[in-house]
Amino acid sequence: KLSSIASSLQEYIPSVVLAKRLREVRSFTGFTRLVPGGEGVAVIQPDLGKIPRGKWLPASESYGEGIFLEFNEELLSKWESEKSVTEHIAKTRERCEAARAVWLPTPTPRFLALHTFAHGLIRQLTFDCGYPSSSLRERIYAQTSSEGEAMAGILIYTASGDTEGSLGGLVRQGKGHRLIKSIMQTIENLLWCSSDPVCSELQTGYGGINSGACHACSLVSETSCEHSNLLLDRQLLVGSESDDRIPGLLEKIANQLFERS
Repeated sequence: KLSSIASSLQEYIPSVVLAKRLREVRSFTGFTRLVPGGEGVAVIQPDLGKIPRGKWLPASESYGEGIFLEFNEELLSKWESEKSVTEHIAKTRERCEAARAVWLPTPTPRFLALHTFAHGLIRQLTFDCGYPSSSLRERIYAQTSSEGEAMAGILIYTASGDTEGSLGGLVRQGKGHRLIKSIMQTIENLLWCSSDPVCSELQTGYGGINSGACHACSLVSETSCEHSNLLLDRQLLVGSESDDRIPGLLEKIANQLFERS
């Protein structure tokens, strides 16, 4: 059973890159008041024209490590084109528009699935490699061919202000059987929340943008998420057996784990 699950994981996640030394630079480009930046929101930018020696921005440089997982583009494209998936994501878009969440990226099936998986993996890695959840961060690479070059991957990383970076625990957890076990446990945790069936049946978060996501299964520290703990949906990842049947991206693996347990 374990070998069949590992084969299925390799089918969906064919490539893993371990970044033993990762450099992150963050710069302060401006700020907004009351509402986060986005389309139609004015961003207040600093006036740097009078500063000698040209324009510059305040920035911080950090070093750390990370795990990058690339998903199978062919399987992902086939899944996100299914009618039930597109109908489900259309409802999420409507809630985003009603909430005027202009600072969030356009909801797509692949983004919500990858984003939810990244949150689940962050939560699991805090147990497996010893990092507190607030020190792990995500970067989601989700873009369809209609938007440009197709991308489907997630980066889970940690970065600190120390020039020596981190201690290697995250990269070590990304090797071989350790990563397989972490991913298996992540999917199993997302398959059933301790707050179900309430969690799986409610729209939560700002404007009800999330579906089936709560502090018991999917939410992480605010410092870890680029998108304010929004655009999360467990149904798009592990599937749903409700009246509106939704096939999950990793439903095949979730079923194998369910049979194994």
